[in-house]
Amino acid sequence: MYSLSVPISELDRFWSLEQIGIASDESHLTKEEYNAQTLQDKVTFYDKKNKTWYTELLFKERPPQLQSNKGKAMAILAKVEKSTIEKKQVQLINNAYQELLDNGFAEEVIEEQEPEEVHYLPGHPVFREESVSTKTRIVFNASCVSASGKSINQCLYQGPCLLPEIAHVIIRWRMMIIA
Repeated sequence: MYSLSVPISELDRFWSLEQIGIASDESHLTKEEYNAQTLQDKVTFYDKKNKTWYTELLFKERPPQLQSNKGKAMAILAKVEKSTIEKKQVQLINNAYQELLDNGFAEEVIEEQEPEEVHYLPGHPVFREESVSTKTRIVFNASCVSASGKSINQCLYQGPCLLPEIAHVIIRWRMMIIA
């Protein structure tokens, strides 16, 4: 009888490498990635009539534990407005916001109807003069921390990595005569 002094963890690693391309991709999802994938499967659907996919934000807990950040969002907006007026780019930014409204990506909030629990996404313009299609676009900051010490990004599942593993890419590449 022979005995090898190889730790179990090394054997597990060896067998997992031997299974590349055979084992299902779900076998190496973290618990959080698995939870995100399960939730996404529940809240994502396809509307055949409109030919559009719909999904919800993948919050880790409902309702998310965020406090109002209206003061911070208004301060950022005031800074952006001041900068915009100084640089004489008011019309460009107005057009960018109007495009968001027209496409249904944003909606106007009427102050009297504002709910108690609200969290704003602060945004700022990004200018790209060399761009043909979108010279000005609005970028929103979901990493902006609220008074609770959390951001929207921290309350959302990240989800699994959708990029292929490098080992899979290399094996597929090596299988062909010409790469």
